[in-house]
Amino acid sequence: MPIAEITTLFLCVLAVLLIGHSAVVVGLWKLFVKAGRPGWAAVIPLYRDIVRNQIAGMSAIWTYVGWIIYALILACVYVTDMVVEVLFLGWLLLCVCHSFTYGPFLKAYGRNNNALHIIAAVLFPYVVFPLIGFGNTPYVGNDTMAVVPHTAEHAPASQSSDGDNVVT
Repeated sequence: MPIAEITTLFLCVLAVLLIGHSAVVVGLWKLFVKAGRPGWAAVIPLYRDIVRNQIAGMSAIWTYVGWIIYALILACVYVTDMVVEVLFLGWLLLCVCHSFTYGPFLKAYGRNNNALHIIAAVLFPYVVFPLIGFGNTPYVGNDTMAVVPHTAEHAPASQSSDGDNVVT
């Protein structure tokens, strides 16, 4: 294969990856703005993970797990000659890590937490995030941010002097 064809193939793949990554960043920008976070956080790769996991209500441990996987991929590519195998295994590990964090993230935007939505977000984030970001799906928050209002229905009942339950 001549060098011109290899260069053309490389540039085409690079262009497709750049367009896909740009779609993810723009979609996450819109999602972050809907959640009341700064949209520019979607542009910075590691900070994007922190903000995404905060919106999802996930622990910071998941952010660090993703960063460790990135570091392991870089270290293994540098140390070994098995670049394709390391990149594929790293991609699989990142898919597993993202499958745990994308579920609560999508749930914060009203998407139910089923396997189909999570798999679609992991494999096709360049479609899912802009679709939700530019759609009319509102930010509903996560379970850790839910506040139960203190009303008469939720108030504890106390007994009066005549033995009847009285709501206070």
